[in-house]
Formats: sequence, structure tokens, C-alpha cells
Amino acid sequence: MENTKVMFVSPLQVETVKENYTLKKLNENEIVVQLIYSLISPGTELAMLTGKEEWAKLPLCPGYASVSKVMETGEGVKDLQPGDIVFHYGQHSKYQVVNTNELCIQVPENLDLKWVPFTRMATVAFTSVRVSEIEIGDFVSVTGLGLVGNLAAQLARLQGATVIGVDLSKERIRTAEACSVDYTIDGGVEDTKQRISMLTKGAGVSTHIEATGVPAVGVDSLKWIAKLGEIIFLAIN
Repeated sequence: MENTKVMFVSPLQVETVKENYTLKKLNENEIVVQLIYSLISPGTELAMLTGKEEWAKLPLCPGYASVSKVMETGEGVKDLQPGDIVFHYGQHSKYQVVNTNELCIQVPENLDLKWVPFTRMATVAFTSVRVSEIEIGDFVSVTGLGLVGNLAAQLARLQGATVIGVDLSKERIRTAEACSVDYTIDGGVEDTKQRISMLTKGAGVSTHIEATGVPAVGVDSLKWIAKLGEIIFLAIN
């Protein structure tokens, strides 16, 4: 079989590589899958691409989250069979071997497969809700409305909070509004502290989620967090 995969060959250099793929004998809990969709993590994988991460020595085939079709199973795999669709942590590679003892979940029927890899980003965002003290009726602000920040804002809203999203990108702000974030602020145009003070009747937010990865933004947000409030750093560069 011909395999196609993405390779980080050296710092800031990416190549698409084609190669012959020879199927090895599978261990009892392994499966071979054919990739359908994979998701790029703009934080983790861009950090890997710099070549500065000790745990990610270049060259390598990166990957974060994938949805794939099972092609073959090892003898010990009882819950999956060829043709099943699975969510797993995998590489940007058409064919790959996956250990089912690690995270490997059969995808429910009738689910739009292109959304499945976003599950992993949702679990990253969910950290902010799990470690927080968000209660029904609280005001929560989120700086950075990229993928993780947007998901964190939606999850905080599902937790019962009124959510205020802050970003410099008009496109991200429009996306957040389409995802039902209660209030949005263009931090490059509006006075964020003043607007949040108005929305919270001077009290400030009880929880702030920092998702830009820029420490200075977290420092700036201290101006609009309520007394005894909390700040959660969801991303750090």
C-alpha cells in the first residue's frame, strides 16, 4: 500500500511524504486504521515544529487527534472489527497502527465524522470548567476565542454562567457569537475593563479563563476579576 503522511523534517519545515507501507504482524491489542480526518493542534504542534521541544525530536510525523476506519485487528481485539470507525490519538498519516489499550473509541453511528477529532480539543477546554468554581449565575470572561477558548466559553455557559468573550480578531468574535457566547468584546477597540464593569454592574467576573497563551494578557485581566475571584490559565506560550 502507498502511505501518505505529514513530516516535520526540520524546524519550520513541513513536507508531505509518500512511501510504501508494509503491514507488520499485529500484536494482540493492535489495529491498523486508515485515516479519515485528523486535527491540527495550533499550540502543541506548532511548538513541535519549532524544533525546541525536548520531547519532540525532529524529524517526526506529528499528530493530535484522528478519526479512522479499522482495516485489520490483532487477535486480542474483541470489540472492534474491520469497517468500524474509531476516534483515537494518532498521526497525520493515511495508515497507522493503533494500540487499543490506549484511547481508542468506536464512533457512534450518524455522527458527522469531520467533528469527531475536535473531541480532544474539547477535553482540553473542559479542564477550565473542571478546576473552576463556576456556579449558575456567575459571570465568566474568556480571553482568546480560538478553538480552545471558544470551546471553554461554551462549556462555561453550559455550566450556568454568563460568558464574556474577549479577542482582537473580528472573525473569532463573529464565530463566538454564532456559538451563543453571551457577550463579546473587541479588545483592540473597546475598553475591556470598562465594558465588563458595565456588564457585571461593577462587580467584575468571578472566573476568568485565559486562553491566548500570552502571560501579559493574564496580568491585564486582573483588573476586571472580582475580589476573591479566580483566574485559570488554559494555555501558556
